Amino acid sequence: MTRRDEAIKKIATSLFSEETYNKVAKNDKQLKTAQLAADNALLEKCASASLMLKTAAKEIRSLKHDNEKLAANVEELTQKINYIERHDEAEKLANVMVAKGMLKASEVDKKTMELMAFDEEGFSIFKDAIENVSTEKIASHEGISNLDFMYSSEDDDVIDEKPSLIDGVKKCL
Repeated sequence: MTRRDEAIKKIATSLFSEETYNKVAKNDKQLKTAQLAADNALLEKCASASLMLKTAAKEIRSLKHDNEKLAANVEELTQKINYIERHDEAEKLANVMVAKGMLKASEVDKKTMELMAFDEEGFSIFKDAIENVSTEKIASHEGISNLDFMYSSEDDDVIDEKPSLIDGVKKCL
């Protein structure tokens, strides 16, 4: 026994009986043993929790990486779908132009690619214009093969005498 323990025993025996002191001392040892066991269990639980947190963090990083890949795939597929939808819409409009005699069937692919180059507003305006043209007013069922009707070949130096695009379209209508 250390001096400290002896001093505690003297004070305790003066306040309590020897028997009470022994019970307290015995309980104190049991309490210390129980506290040590509880501390060890707590340390084990902390170590286990730390390991679980590390594993969870690793999984989160992996899932985040997978999520970024999926987001990139979604973006790529969305762009492909938009391109296909736009192509289908342009091809449909080109076929309307063929049906109305404004375009030769052999030029559908070329016109589709030209229409794909339009922005949304320009495409919408062009589509509305084509849809509002009556089939009866088209000059040729084969389509317009060139734009010769738009200018005069007699005197190319005089610009004022050349008809405008609107004049050419009015001629066809």
